[in-house]
Amino acid sequence: MKQEMGNTLCGARSRSQGSSPPRDTVSFIKAILDQDSYDQENRIPFHWEEDFRKFLIENKQGSVLNSLDFCLAVERLQLMIQDEQNIDSNKILQDSRAQRLEKMKEIGQIYLSVHSKQCISMNNQVMMEELCADLRDLTLEDMDDANAQLLAAKSDTRVWKSGLDLQYGRYLSTKPTQKLQAVLLSII
Repeated sequence: MKQEMGNTLCGARSRSQGSSPPRDTVSFIKAILDQDSYDQENRIPFHWEEDFRKFLIENKQGSVLNSLDFCLAVERLQLMIQDEQNIDSNKILQDSRAQRLEKMKEIGQIYLSVHSKQCISMNNQVMMEELCADLRDLTLEDMDDANAQLLAAKSDTRVWKSGLDLQYGRYLSTKPTQKLQAVLLSII
């Protein structure tokens, strides 16, 4: 951190985060994951993620907030799968797969169980119930099928298109574009 003329500038934020949020939901999710690390203590907070979460809370969109967390959890699983492809040691690979198995079961408990406070809303309720049951009884041999089901659940209309994507579009409409900001600043 450095002080310049009374302003506090954070090097990480000024380099990695622009003055406007990512243009679409996919880019937004990718930007969050780019800021992520497996070591959550050293995670750099992504300004636009915090701002979007505040937007959802202020607009009473708790179900969309749960969908955001669900989508991020599923995408982090995909990163774990990619990382496993580069592991040479069988012991490390087994440990990673066991960790992924537990993470998948946790996702089922948190986001797909009707008894959870963070249960997501899905159009396909049958898929949600089956996936929840499958994740509860998941074994190492069934992880690929369960992963495909999680990706399908992430693409559910209520989770993505009429949920997260719609609300992110509304969020973006509240943010002025860089061109508009430049025009306003030139007037001032």
